[in-house]
Amino acid sequence: MTSVEGSRHSWANTGGVLDLPDYKRSDWTILEVYGKVNPNSGGSGAYSDPFHMLIYQGYGWNGSAVTSYIYHEFLGTPSSARDKFPSGTGNSGADGMSVVWYDGSSESTSCAYNSTTHYLRIKLDTGSFNTTHGCAASVRIFRRF
Repeated sequence: MTSVEGSRHSWANTGGVLDLPDYKRSDWTILEVYGKVNPNSGGSGAYSDPFHMLIYQGYGWNGSAVTSYIYHEFLGTPSSARDKFPSGTGNSGADGMSVVWYDGSSESTSCAYNSTTHYLRIKLDTGSFNTTHGCAASVRIFRRF
């Protein structure tokens, strides 16, 4: 899962999906994520946008059972890089990024508190990168709690 340097994961698929089966629902509560992604939906693979976010898992009652809910929050807005340097694109690589639970067949933002099959999936919006060449994304993940 994580070490002092965090675990590093890269993906360049054209769907923008990173499955993290080592990050099961039962193994963490808060993750800190540093990453980068190519924001250019038009062509070059040389661009890179940094992002920094926290992923949380909270527990609540859904009306019939204790449920785990997953959500994320960016530390600083993902598009703030546009204020620091021009990129040749109006997109931020993290535009539309989401986190969900995945069980190998379906996605959700909630799952049973005692689920042993759900794990973390990070998704990039395909409108924020070139789907011909892939998203050229990578993350370093630290378990905080």
